Formats: sequence, C-alpha cells, structure tokens
Amino acid sequence: MSIVKHLDPGHSSLSQLQGTCNTLERGLRAKLKSLQAATNPDNAKITVATFEEFDGPKSELGKAKLDPGEGHTAFINNEVVKISITRSS
Repeated sequence: MSIVKHLDPGHSSLSQLQGTCNTLERGLRAKLKSLQAATNPDNAKITVATFEEFDGPKSELGKAKLDPGEGHTAFINNEVVKISITRSS
C-alpha cells in the first residue's frame, strides 16, 4: 500500500530533503519510492513523496540516497530540481 506525504518546498538542500525522507521512512515503516514537484489545490508548491509499506527489517529503512539526476523532481529552495533516488547499503 502506498503512503503519500506532502513536503514543504523550502528545503534548503538536497541533503536536508534526504534527511526528511529518511526520517519519514523510519517513522512510517515504508520505503521512499518517488518524489514529484507539484502544486496543491490552493496552488501552493509541494513535493509529493510516495512511500511503499515495508515489512522487512527496520535496519533497511532510512537509507534513501538523493542525488542530482533524472527520474524524479522536488522543490529545493522553492525551485524544481531533478533527482535520482537510490538506496545506500
């Protein structure tokens, strides 16, 4: 089952966004699957983070790695940035 969270567009860096996503992974017991820059119904900027529930070892959570790249988008300092998501070991 997917869990969707709307994140603040004001993260000041990719590493700050990565920290937020990894904290959410541990709290939700779910792995980050996608990020997408979007607007909410009030036309405010948001980053939509989609997580997939995970029932494996908790030690595998909180290891999302965000780098500049293709595949996903997010707001960093209210600007759209292209991002790749990988997992650290």
